[in-house]
Amino acid sequence: MTQMDPYELRARILAKVATVPSRTRPRGRSRAALLYALSAVVMVGVFAAVGGFSHAGARPAAIGRPIVAGHLVLAIVTTALALGRGGSMVGRSRSVVLITALAVPFAVCCWLVGWHGTYVEPYERVGVRCALLTLVTAAALFTALALVRRHTSTRPITLGAAIGAVAGGWASLLVDAWCPLTNAPHVILGHSLPVAALVAIGAFVGGRVLSVRPRS
Repeated sequence: MTQMDPYELRARILAKVATVPSRTRPRGRSRAALLYALSAVVMVGVFAAVGGFSHAGARPAAIGRPIVAGHLVLAIVTTALALGRGGSMVGRSRSVVLITALAVPFAVCCWLVGWHGTYVEPYERVGVRCALLTLVTAAALFTALALVRRHTSTRPITLGAAIGAVAGGWASLLVDAWCPLTNAPHVILGHSLPVAALVAIGAFVGGRVLSVRPRS
């Protein structure tokens, strides 16, 4: 049996590999898009199941629209700062991501409370339902983001906190559209604290599932 020259063998292997198109990135993007789409469907489904926009019908539309629009801007900015690359191949600095994640619960609180007194609130509630709804609604997007970013980060705790903030930001957008209350006690317990909890949960989960796998 004739032994093949190692250089010729290497050349054949490289040529064979070159003929097989790499689908890692396209597959990854398709998987991510599917997970995000499914999470959006679940979030909107939960929102519709609990009454949707009609639940906040007692709040004047002239007040409700800017509340929701402002929170939409907050969710978009949070996503861009927490998960965007910002022109860098390695993403934004740890301090920017961490400050963004920690600021979101306060921003949610300040934005809603700032509207208090602009209309007569239809009733009083402690905020437990809003807190639970925020956590349940955020779960789908939180899971999708964690799966997409799994084993990809050298800053897993920071990334986990960012994921929690982003999921909380989008979930609380829907809860803001559902809830007609803006008084401080309700907002702190029902809207701000669950987002803070998601940031903490994200940091905890991130330290365990988001770090880059060590090379074997």
